[in-house]
Amino acid sequence: MQRKAWLDNMTMIPKPKLVIFDLDGTLVDSAADIAEAANQTFSVLQLPVQPLPQVKKWIGGGAQVFIEKALHFFQQSERFDQAYELFMAHYRAVPADRSQIFAGVRELLAELAKQQVAMAVVSNKPQELIPPILSHMGIADYFSHALGGDSLPQKKPNPEPLFHVCRQHQVAPQECWMVGDSSKDADAAERADAVYWSHVWLCHGGYRYPASESPTSRGGQSRAAHPID
Repeated sequence: MQRKAWLDNMTMIPKPKLVIFDLDGTLVDSAADIAEAANQTFSVLQLPVQPLPQVKKWIGGGAQVFIEKALHFFQQSERFDQAYELFMAHYRAVPADRSQIFAGVRELLAELAKQQVAMAVVSNKPQELIPPILSHMGIADYFSHALGGDSLPQKKPNPEPLFHVCRQHQVAPQECWMVGDSSKDADAAERADAVYWSHVWLCHGGYRYPASESPTSRGGQSRAAHPID
């Protein structure tokens, strides 16, 4: 099911007061820019450049986790400080030059805005990189909050970033949807004790759930996960 089809599904379930979106692999396909910055870093470190499918395997935990995974792959973990500094310098220079917004996202955001549903972004990407990407994609004005992986002491899969955004909007998690593409997104919602998220939607075609695969169901008495792409 494509992201555009989610517009039809919105009429079949109660409207949320707030929708929290992941960024990479959910709203924006940013893998090409990440790969470019990574391969520039690898070249400086005299490590072999990597194809896009390999780079995508490391995306999802934020820049630090990305570099940790890459260096573990090269068996060069001791070079973390140098590699992270190089990567961030390269990525700051081209945060969205090659990135593309996923099909159906603009229509979805416009429909949510039309229905006066608040929207926010909670990503594990460093905070400083999120506004330039949203602005480059022309969707920054849809979001009242954009929270990065270094904005709080905790990041996904810890649920605190989601709670934080809910508190900022004075919305209970029961009135909120979480939309992501990875187990970290689902886990962040599901690890909230004593409360539940109205719906947790996982996108096919993201970095953790390629289009050829189906996401693991996150069913339960009060929690659910549904593919939207």
